[in-house]
Amino acid sequence: DEQRGWDSDRRSVTMNKCTLTVFAATLLAVSGVGQAPDWTQVTPANSPGGRDGQAMAYDSARGRVVVFGGRNSMGSYLNDTWEYDGVNWTQVTPASSPANRYAHPMVYDSARGRVVMFGGWSGSSQLNDTWEYDGVNWTEIFPANIPQGRTASSMVYDSARGKVVMFGGFNGWYFQDTWEYDANTTASSVGFGIGCPATQPLALNSNQPLLGTDWLLTASSVDPASPFCLFWFGEIAVNPGVDLGFIGAAGCFAYTNANLGAFLAPVTSGSGTFTVSVPNNPALLAYALTVQASAASNSTAVGFVTSNGLTGVIGNQ
Repeated sequence: DEQRGWDSDRRSVTMNKCTLTVFAATLLAVSGVGQAPDWTQVTPANSPGGRDGQAMAYDSARGRVVVFGGRNSMGSYLNDTWEYDGVNWTQVTPASSPANRYAHPMVYDSARGRVVMFGGWSGSSQLNDTWEYDGVNWTEIFPANIPQGRTASSMVYDSARGKVVMFGGFNGWYFQDTWEYDANTTASSVGFGIGCPATQPLALNSNQPLLGTDWLLTASSVDPASPFCLFWFGEIAVNPGVDLGFIGAAGCFAYTNANLGAFLAPVTSGSGTFTVSVPNNPALLAYALTVQASAASNSTAVGFVTSNGLTGVIGNQ
């Protein structure tokens, strides 16, 4: 047998075969590599009721396994939500929940921290609704394009591309279609139109309206005569704007329908700022708001001026 020692030609330590075998076994034991995979039955104090056709996903941010729905031994379709923390199961009671269902796919979107669920069988119809769970509540999402209702489709989250991928399913026939769900929406803030004619027209600008952040709207070049300015919010952009010359504001335009109202903000050093706290709710993704500012001014017969319009689209990136 080869003895342990220094091999000057190969510049390495050698050892006999017996010692090498013991060394390798010890290394594997310490590292855990080479241990045989195994299932171990655990017995939590609480567990969901028996069922099949449920969906399950792992929320890696919270360290919880999430289970939703399924069908029990009586043939009833369920819509309960359970979480498992590695020790025990806990039933959670969100303020809103999807309808009862069976054989529905569900995955965890790690980039956004949301469990995503699609479709399934209600007991009477194939579903094609999309829901997201943030660990507190379920929220229904209404994408522009929706796959046909189906059961037993397969769904995974592609973390490299940030997309949910779904394939196949059953609805009286077998689907072989592939769908991708991209919940990422790029936030935007785009100005349009012009402020009333002036040496320095009232100008409206903002940052990007992102979920869970503050949308800061700033009206600059406010007339020194105005201690306040108004921010008008609407869901419809009016472009080109409505000419306000008919009320004495020549060269001024209205750029929003202002159906959401107007909010007062103080002016400091020629600027007024209004803050909108955007809720961290994915149902708001792609929601658009058009804003316009106005302020007191001696430069028009009606005593006020308006800014350009600005449309913000809520996004998560």
